[in-house]
Amino acid sequence: MEVISQVWRSDLALLALDGVAVEHHSTYVVADSGLLLLRRAPVRRDVPRLTALAESHFTDGRPIVIGVDDPDAVPTDLTVFDDAGFTVSVSIALVADAEAVTTDQAARYDVRPLASEEDWQSRARLLPLRRDEPAAADQIAAERRLSDAGHATWWGGFEGLRLVGSAGIVVLDGHSRCQGVDLDPVARGTGLAARLVAASVQHACSTQGATTSMVVAAKGHPAIGLYEEVGFRRREAQVRTSRPCAL
Repeated sequence: MEVISQVWRSDLALLALDGVAVEHHSTYVVADSGLLLLRRAPVRRDVPRLTALAESHFTDGRPIVIGVDDPDAVPTDLTVFDDAGFTVSVSIALVADAEAVTTDQAARYDVRPLASEEDWQSRARLLPLRRDEPAAADQIAAERRLSDAGHATWWGGFEGLRLVGSAGIVVLDGHSRCQGVDLDPVARGTGLAARLVAASVQHACSTQGATTSMVVAAKGHPAIGLYEEVGFRRREAQVRTSRPCAL
């Protein structure tokens, strides 16, 4: 099926870039990561059939995510799955013209792409997952694969030689996708997050032609304010419902 939602198109492109198989069918899209994207919102009688469809694709009991391809989706579009053990969540997609993303904050930091082995080791120490060493190692390995292939850049904010903040950006078919910001506690409230976002978006525009940029954050998350501060504007909601594992 043709996907009309800008944020779902971006998500599917990210998955494909990371080597996840994505298959388009007439009324749905399935990604091996555990995603089933529906053309339209289901009604209650569809739930058994669609749950069985998802389980037929994901036979190993992995977590399942079901989404609806509608830029104007609302949570009630997917609450019909609640009794099947699913939980609805909403994210907000924000979009900006790359040239409009700017800030004059945090000038005291040296902001540059991560390059050396030491840079990447320092990034691992900033991750929320850092206490789960296997998970952190997997995330860093995935980021480095994208970076080494020229699809992404992870930026660092340095205070002297110490990495105190980092942000990633991936380029996808003419637009960039921000990958979030991780900060050392000493750098919070300094404006470094805004500077990292602006630097990464501007670089993706000037070097890879990514004239627009997107970021996705959970509805109500404080990060939304950060991105609006540097020039992003809310574009559409992304509604999904998820089940942690097969019942």
